[in-house]
Amino acid sequence: MSNFVSEWFYVCFNDECAYFKRGWAWMEEKYGSKTSYRYKEDPFTGEKGPIPVWSGDALREFIIDKE
Repeated sequence: MSNFVSEWFYVCFNDECAYFKRGWAWMEEKYGSKTSYRYKEDPFTGEKGPIPVWSGDALREFIIDKE
């Protein structure tokens, strides 16, 4: 379980990613939730796994430009 101690994560925002696309049906089936998840990786701790999203646009406002 993540404690979210890192300042930022790498997150896949590819809407065609199978992980993201399959997540909608899986979350509905398992939890009755209209959510999905995106793949995230913490570059500081190495922790990898899902980060929940409630829409295709969720969390995009937090994207940091490399520059």
